[in-house]
Amino acid sequence: MGQVGTLALGVVGAVIGGVVSAGNPMAIQAGFMVGAAIGGVIFPPKTPAPRINDLRLQDSAYGKFIPRVYGLFRVGGNLIWAGQPSQHTSGGKGAGGGKGPQQTTVTMSFAIGLCEGPISGVRRIWANGKLIYDISNPSNFEAISGSNQMVSNFKAYNGDETQLPDPTMESALGIGNVPAHRGLAYVVFNELDLSPWGSYLPSFSFEVITNVAPTYTGAIMSTYTQTPGQDMGQISGLTPQGATFMSLGYLHNYSGLYVGQLTPYGSSFTNPFTYTARLTPTNAPNWVAEAGGWADEPGMLCPDSVYGVWGWYKPDGTLMLGAAGLPSWVAGTGRNYIKSGVWLYATAAVAGPDWRIVKCSLMPTDSDGFALAGQTGQIVASTDPSYCVLLLGVTSAYLYAVDVSAETTRGSIYQFDADTLALVNTWPGSTLDSKLAGGSSCGHVVDDRHIYMYGGSRLYVFDAVAGVITKLADGVTGLPFAPSMMQVVSPGYILFGYGANSNASFSYLQLGYATTTDASIPLSTVVADICARAGLSPAQYDVAQLTDRVIGYAITTNATPRDNLAALMAAYFFDVTDSDGKLKFVKRGGASAGTFAYADLGASTAIGDDTNSTPIEVIRLQEIDLPKSLALTYIGAHSDYHPGTQTAFRTTTLSNKESAANLAVVLTDDQAMQKAQSLLWATWLAREQFTFQTRLAYLKYEPNDVVTLEGDGVSYTVRLTSVSYDGQGVLKWGAVSELPAVYISTAVGAPPAGFTPQPIAYAGATALAVLDVPPLRDQDTTPGLYLGACGYADSWPGCIVEISRDGLSFTDLVAISQASVIGTVLGVLPNFTGGNQPDELSTVTVSVLSGSLSSVTYANFLAGANAAIIGDEIVFFRNATLTGANTYQLSGLLRGVAGTEWAMTTHGNGDRFVFLDPNKIVAAGINSSDLGTTLYFEARLANINGTQAGPKQTLVPVNERVQPLAPVMFRALKGSAASTSDISLFWTRRARVNATWRNGTDVPLDQQTESYTLTIKSGSTVKRTVIVTAAQTYVYTAANIAADGFSSGNTISFSIYQNSDLGVVGRAATASIVR
Repeated sequence: MGQVGTLALGVVGAVIGGVVSAGNPMAIQAGFMVGAAIGGVIFPPKTPAPRINDLRLQDSAYGKFIPRVYGLFRVGGNLIWAGQPSQHTSGGKGAGGGKGPQQTTVTMSFAIGLCEGPISGVRRIWANGKLIYDISNPSNFEAISGSNQMVSNFKAYNGDETQLPDPTMESALGIGNVPAHRGLAYVVFNELDLSPWGSYLPSFSFEVITNVAPTYTGAIMSTYTQTPGQDMGQISGLTPQGATFMSLGYLHNYSGLYVGQLTPYGSSFTNPFTYTARLTPTNAPNWVAEAGGWADEPGMLCPDSVYGVWGWYKPDGTLMLGAAGLPSWVAGTGRNYIKSGVWLYATAAVAGPDWRIVKCSLMPTDSDGFALAGQTGQIVASTDPSYCVLLLGVTSAYLYAVDVSAETTRGSIYQFDADTLALVNTWPGSTLDSKLAGGSSCGHVVDDRHIYMYGGSRLYVFDAVAGVITKLADGVTGLPFAPSMMQVVSPGYILFGYGANSNASFSYLQLGYATTTDASIPLSTVVADICARAGLSPAQYDVAQLTDRVIGYAITTNATPRDNLAALMAAYFFDVTDSDGKLKFVKRGGASAGTFAYADLGASTAIGDDTNSTPIEVIRLQEIDLPKSLALTYIGAHSDYHPGTQTAFRTTTLSNKESAANLAVVLTDDQAMQKAQSLLWATWLAREQFTFQTRLAYLKYEPNDVVTLEGDGVSYTVRLTSVSYDGQGVLKWGAVSELPAVYISTAVGAPPAGFTPQPIAYAGATALAVLDVPPLRDQDTTPGLYLGACGYADSWPGCIVEISRDGLSFTDLVAISQASVIGTVLGVLPNFTGGNQPDELSTVTVSVLSGSLSSVTYANFLAGANAAIIGDEIVFFRNATLTGANTYQLSGLLRGVAGTEWAMTTHGNGDRFVFLDPNKIVAAGINSSDLGTTLYFEARLANINGTQAGPKQTLVPVNERVQPLAPVMFRALKGSAASTSDISLFWTRRARVNATWRNGTDVPLDQQTESYTLTIKSGSTVKRTVIVTAAQTYVYTAANIAADGFSSGNTISFSIYQNSDLGVVGRAATASIVR
């Protein structure tokens, strides 16, 4: 046997025996006769073979072995470059509420080498063992969204021989100073925020996939079907967290401006959406929402058909007005737009077949946009192409559009000067891709080299510098027919929005990979690659029988090819033999290849040899030397590559030996259990070892063949393990018992103990409610607010609420750990005039984002067990009836609780709803100086995704926690004890706190002194202001009445409020009388 044969047959040695023998010398020797790999695993050579934990830890070292990955594998990598950390400071110290230090974040750019390339990509990333990136399941849009938020500015290099130096590294080290690292798969993070890890670089590990080409998979994240009155909608503000949908009742007498959110965790739409009264028939009689375009912020473009004004409505109802003088555009077709900052690029048909593109400025206005007549934006440039185009996007220099006309120019790409709109370049569609003529429905321009287009289930990216177009995907499914907006978050993650007259949807394309099963690699491919790297040509080995598939395997050390094959041979039950000058890899469990006749056994050329009398010599190991159990440790395919152990048992045996084996191969739990059983039974089969001799007639057989060995009245199924020739016509054979059925198992493995699959941390939006309401607790007597928050899923982790007094510098205010029940009222809660008794007539329907509501007993109802704020009114409700998903009808109401009766007449569509659970609503103090000023609030998730704050909310606090309640039973009566011409006023004070009635005493005063301000008016004219102290009555004398100019028949109006210790004006009560 030559050198090649020696290499391979050394591997054949001991597949079973040494691994499960518990050190028995005879068993080890027998094992090496049987075949080879696990013996090498348990008794490794000087150069170790791959081990289970070889690649779990990240390192940073020169000269480190670059691992070789097959299929799927989790690698720690080697830090090959680290830039200088960058410190970013924001915020500052606040006074009173919101005290806190400046907020400092640290970002850092770095590169981590993974393994030998080329690979297909990276599917998952862990940081300090926490899963932060997961695109393994393209249909899991929550994980897709969260991954792309957590790991942004991240690029994976696949390690091919054409990759170029990374620009992030070049920006730090200089162009020409960075190698391309060809042949090395590595990743580069550009200014990763290290805040989630205490501003330290965490230890990363990566799931690498090598043999599956990534494909784009489309799916719809969230949808909403509009109801009448909410037509003409538009989607915008596409981010991984979600999108904003806005619509108006154009076909239903402008029923309002409706705003909602579509998110990966569900939609926050209500019916109707949050109502904004700024869009009404009186100030916007002809607005029509556009469905197609791209914008850099949430909003809705509405051209007006009468005034010809293009207006950009924001979700808060504020308006940015564009240029006037374009009324005919509303009647045109093919309208679409690009909004970037204060610039609006728009196109539409203007007359007949003529088209126009304009650039105009947008001017911010007050709440009533038409109050600033003549202050609209201005048209700064226009052009009249002879074709219908779809605007794709704009860079600092150019505006890009694609021809969507029915002409021969269809599919052409145009480049216009961004300032003058002069045509700069044209790339005919016929020279780019014939399928571009199928049309595009939306686009997004990242820069001049990355111009994305989507349409007809095809995705393209165009490089205007090189004039080259690349088709990224064809035949995409899972998206709406014609999305109207797209946002490229990264080349592998693209968001789409669709808004129209019937429904809205938020969808995405993810460049991802197949499932674990499909990502496996043929065993024959792995073995062939190892042989090729050992210097063998394909003609020198045969892997045709190796039809298994390997989920994952990695060569982690500079071991010999024999050692690299060892774990595979043990895991997949194959052997290797030198056959006709070729290494032949033979799969175990084959059928008998032939029969060794009993009459042909016992051949010998020695004189006097007694071989013929005992033609078959059988050695049988004693039972107590064989294992009763085998524990197989492996790399778990479904446990994030953590080691798993499956144990197989032989129930009927006198042996008490326990054995173990370790395989550095990625297996499922079921596969591992099946292999453990097969290994155990193969060990017991191998206890019978046979030796015999034949003539050269059996030379056609070779080691690893399964044959039938005939004995004296009995036959054996054996696997040939060795053969030697004595040079005189006799072949000496070695064999072990074989039973093909032992390699077939349907056993089910136990799940790994203590392992819980990691989801991607919640990365959705936080709904924040900042409440300026009367005290909810008796101890709340200082200026302050109440806050509640929730997410769109049960996995919401809580949040940190920050406060700012200038809208720029934010400091921590309070942490909220439990989700409140927050939602929106569907319809309008009617006014109630029945006084201080339950409102049994009114009902109200609310839609909540998360959580649930329930009914309570009458006693608990009166005790305030179900308290909520609707709009600005605090109510108690007795009954909560579930009428739909997250939708409840509330009835049995106690209205105007805690002095909020003034708000009963203020309700409108889309009022806020917050359930006032005392265990979930959090109190936070503010400063006395904050009263009457604008405060800003934002929420950050209390998890690893909390580095980015949500949208700002503003509030001008009154502050109702310290504002006295309006007196009750305020009345004006004619006459007094002194004169019938006087007017006597009476009222009863109320307390904000400690207001429970007790026998024998009055409700205690909630101010330091009792004082009231009484205002006397004639119509709207103030005639007299009086300060009343320590009394709840006042006599308006006849003399004062006459002095104030009142005469018989005049109506005198009175208002009174209680003064507060902090100077906060109390809620007023009113009364009147006719003189």
